[in-house]
Amino acid sequence: MAPSSDTVVRDLLRLILDELTSLKNTVNALTQTHQQNPAVQTTEHGPYGLRRGLRCPEVKELVLRLRREGASFVEIEQTIKDTWPNEPEKHVTKSAAHRFWRNASAGRLKEFGIDGLQ
Repeated sequence: MAPSSDTVVRDLLRLILDELTSLKNTVNALTQTHQQNPAVQTTEHGPYGLRRGLRCPEVKELVLRLRREGASFVEIEQTIKDTWPNEPEKHVTKSAAHRFWRNASAGRLKEFGIDGLQ
């Protein structure tokens, strides 16, 4: 026995409703991502730049390399202190390393020669 036209219409409407719900969830997820703002923003006091040890290329490379290897930010902070014990200007806090990693991963450090990370 063939399904009635009411059943077919009801099934099509359920399918359309499921697709619309899926589309709505996708749009909501896309609009809740972080915006791609540059890390260097001009203020009345001048542009923000990299702070303390992150101005040093060796420290930036070390933070990126250790994080790619899966080191925690506490381990990164301690490694930098162990590598340069007599140079406190190169020391980086774990929160600064986290902000640097987050901005580098999001592609907001292009002006410092760091393109988005994979």
